Amino acid sequence: MEMIARGERERLRNRFKAMVILSASLGGVAAVMFVLCNSVFVSVWTAGKIAWPAGYDLLLAVWMVILVLQHCHCSFVITTKRIGSMRYIYFIEGVVFTVIAFLIARAGGLGAIILTSIVCATCFSFAYGLRHTARYFSFTQREVVVGWQLPMLKVLMTLGPLALLLWLACRALPGPARLALEFVIAGVFGIFFFLRFGVSPDLREELVQRAPQRLTRILDRIWGNRSPNRL
Repeated sequence: MEMIARGERERLRNRFKAMVILSASLGGVAAVMFVLCNSVFVSVWTAGKIAWPAGYDLLLAVWMVILVLQHCHCSFVITTKRIGSMRYIYFIEGVVFTVIAFLIARAGGLGAIILTSIVCATCFSFAYGLRHTARYFSFTQREVVVGWQLPMLKVLMTLGPLALLLWLACRALPGPARLALEFVIAGVFGIFFFLRFGVSPDLREELVQRAPQRLTRILDRIWGNRSPNRL
């Protein structure tokens, strides 16, 4: 709000872009860990009484990432106080979702309902917030959709295959041991890839200026270069 009030458009653009990249990358880590661990968690939690299909986890992971991005862009609409037609978007989205989900729920089950939610959120509220961001900063939508999401894609492309290998290696283990092992290993690598790809250069500089020296040395190694305050 302060940057908007002071007219610091360039600083606001850089900070908002960094926050979107950060949020999307963290959402990517959470999505991969959810796909990897949720089915095992449900099995352990219910003592094997409920089997949760892995396909639902994949759909919910996509839904999770979409909602993270939607929240970033739609919250920015409210921050800039340029609400416009967004006051109607959520209502229309809810009506369309309810009607379609009601029509296909019996044939498609829960998976169809989740997929409907993904499509509706993407086509309505997320699309509106995305267009607002692009117009406000005079960007193309391609830049916001593709350019800003490359760090998240790097997280998914590195952590995803690792999670698959971990799933193959641990699937014969007992439920509790498998859940603990997958969560810890994927969590450690997830934090690494998040810091490696999901932190923009501006935030990196700010972190190394504020972080304790011991933590700064760790960040230096993760980012593969010397921190700016040491150059």
